[in-house]
Amino acid sequence: MLNPRSLPVFLAALTLMGCAELPPPSGQSVVESAIAWQNGTVLNKAEMTFNFRERHFRVYRNDGLFEYERIYVDTLGNNVREVLSNDGLIREVEGQVVELTQDQYESAETGVNSVVYFALLPLPLTDPAARKELIGTAELNGRTYNKVEVTFVPEGGGRDYDDRFIYWFDAETGALDYLAYWFHVNDGGARFREAYNVREIEGVRIADYYNYKAEGVTIDTVERFDSLHAAGATELVSEVNLENVSIRRLVD
Repeated sequence: MLNPRSLPVFLAALTLMGCAELPPPSGQSVVESAIAWQNGTVLNKAEMTFNFRERHFRVYRNDGLFEYERIYVDTLGNNVREVLSNDGLIREVEGQVVELTQDQYESAETGVNSVVYFALLPLPLTDPAARKELIGTAELNGRTYNKVEVTFVPEGGGRDYDDRFIYWFDAETGALDYLAYWFHVNDGGARFREAYNVREIEGVRIADYYNYKAEGVTIDTVERFDSLHAAGATELVSEVNLENVSIRRLVD
């Protein structure tokens, strides 16, 4: 039984415990909150289609099995279909499978996979090869954001495993509102994206992005994009828009 004389001390201790600051979230927990906000797990067992820059994409995912399809007309007027799956990539031109050089194969694989990756964000951050670290917080447009750095291990991290990504997740809602990345292809560079036109399709939140660049950003300073953007030091390069998006849940 608690001694009555010790009651004030006991209550004071409870008060201090209640006022103690909670530890900061981990990068993993921030990403999990973002996927919950997105309702992204729906996409683990679904078929998604959309148009992006005059190309049609079909994204089929079924509990680890996947098939990503890109259909377009090439510069010669040929109908081209590329399919990336667990078995690799094939290209059909006018319905006939064609052999690809190593460079052609890698270019097509990267082209298909990168579009799908950004379209599904933040869900792809659950990839076991993704290393997630909370590196701080930031204020943008009156909102507080958790900044998470994502890098990839060489094994399973893909051909561009040495790229570096920073994601800004709303500390209150979990929403992925901004992202930045450094890429090594085509002599390297950096981009900063701002989500807009967020809409809900089959219960899943899908976003388009404004795509910005800034002078002087390196692989070691990608995280500075938030302060550069707030200072008006970013330049709009393009818009990244997914059109005619549809999502169909798969039924067992």
